[in-house]
Amino acid sequence: MKAIAMKFGVVALALVVMAGCAGGGAAKGKSDETMIKELVDQAMASLVAQDIEAMTASYAEDFKSDQGGGKAEMKEFLTGAKDQGFLKDIKIDTSKLVIAVDGAKATAKPIGLEGAFGALTLEFTLEKREGAWLVTYQAQF
Repeated sequence: MKAIAMKFGVVALALVVMAGCAGGGAAKGKSDETMIKELVDQAMASLVAQDIEAMTASYAEDFKSDQGGGKAEMKEFLTGAKDQGFLKDIKIDTSKLVIAVDGAKATAKPIGLEGAFGALTLEFTLEKREGAWLVTYQAQF
């Protein structure tokens, strides 16, 4: 009898684990706003760490900037800023961040930056593609 109960317990555990994997794992249950906030936080932490690859990891391949160019040009620009010391001691302010979601599109703004370059504000436009939010456009003021 004890062996049968043990088998049922193992089968039940296996079903719970498989359901967790099929359900999307960690992202399951998170709101779009939460996922976007986490994306912004990760990108800004990467910028502070001067990790350009991690900073732009959530940028779509068809990303565009109001400064012209796409993802490759943004990486080149950020690498140049890093090499010239403009990213050193950068400060980020997302305390006034407003995330607006409209279906599979969203905006996240304002993101305040302050450093050797002075002060500026970023605004992200995002799209949800295959369940993940990606930055498709960035404006800076």
